[in-house]
Amino acid sequence: MAENPPPPARPIVRRLGGCLAVFFLAGGLCMVPAGIYGMLGQGRAMSFDCTRATGECVLHERIDRPIPLDTIRSADVTCGDVHIATNTDEWQCEIRATLVTGATQSLSEGSGDATSEAEYRAAAAQITAFLADTTPTLHVAYTVREGTTSVLNELLLGAFCLGIGWVAAYWLWKTRRPA
Repeated sequence: MAENPPPPARPIVRRLGGCLAVFFLAGGLCMVPAGIYGMLGQGRAMSFDCTRATGECVLHERIDRPIPLDTIRSADVTCGDVHIATNTDEWQCEIRATLVTGATQSLSEGSGDATSEAEYRAAAAQITAFLADTTPTLHVAYTVREGTTSVLNELLLGAFCLGIGWVAAYWLWKTRRPA
C-alpha cells in the first residue's frame, strides 16, 4: 500500500522557510571559516610610531588622527574579563596609553591570545622606554589575535546555523509539491 504524500505547505510558509534556510546556511557557511581562520592565529598587524622631530605619534598609520607626543605619560597593558557573547566572558588584554591629563587611550584592540598579550607587554615596555629617553623615533609592531573563547563561539554558532539551515532545507524538500 502506497503512502500518501504530505499535503503541500502554504506558499507563504514555503517562502518563509526558504528564506530561513538560505539565511541560516549562509550564516553557517560564513561563521565556520571565520572560526577556522581564528584557530590559525593569523591576526591583524598593528603598529605605533612616534617621531620626536614632529612631536607626534601615529597609531596604525592613522595619520589623520595623530597623538601629540608630549601628552603621553606612559603605556601599560590592562587585562580583564570582557563580555563577548551571551553568557560568555573572555580574558582579554590591550595596550593603553596614560595621558598627562590622567585619561587613557587604547593603542590596540582587545585580544584573548597569550602570544598577543606577550607582544603587547613588550610593546608597552618599548613605548615607556622611548618616553623616558631621547631616541629620535619609535616603531612598535604587534598583532591582534582572537582568543580561544571567541574562536569556539564562532565555530559553535556556525555549526548551529548550518544545522538549522539543513533542517529547514530538508523540511522544504519533504514538503515540496509533487511534479
